[in-house]
Amino acid sequence: MDWINKENLTLFIAVWGAGLSTYKAVSDYRKNVRRVKVELSYGFISQANILGPMLIILSAANVGNREVILNSMGYLLPDGKRSVTIEPRSDVRFPYALSEGKKCLVWKEQRRFAEELSKHGYSGKIKIRGYYQSATGEMFKSKPFDFDIESALIA
Repeated sequence: MDWINKENLTLFIAVWGAGLSTYKAVSDYRKNVRRVKVELSYGFISQANILGPMLIILSAANVGNREVILNSMGYLLPDGKRSVTIEPRSDVRFPYALSEGKKCLVWKEQRRFAEELSKHGYSGKIKIRGYYQSATGEMFKSKPFDFDIESALIA
């Protein structure tokens, strides 16, 4: 019981207050920052029991609390170059206001993408990342994704 004294109680209250104020500052910052989760995946579109071509799908989901205007999207290639999608096939029109809790998709035929990459000297399995860029210049990127150019060319 010797540790319960006025100085230790004051220290405890000061540390508690500092912790709460730090938590509040971080919480307020996270609430106001724009956050978009970008993912790359394989897929296809089906219509009345007919499967369409294999696609590479680039999705963006607004997981933040603020609307984000998405202007452009594309792929980041292994050597630092970008493959920009000029006229995307999508479920929305760009520029697009992605409100909180909403998602949008852009897709490209795997074979066509593989042909484009092959023309620019890429071959085999490469790691790519999808990205969306906002009106303010922020770039939201996916995790690295393995894309097999040869397999896509055969399919």
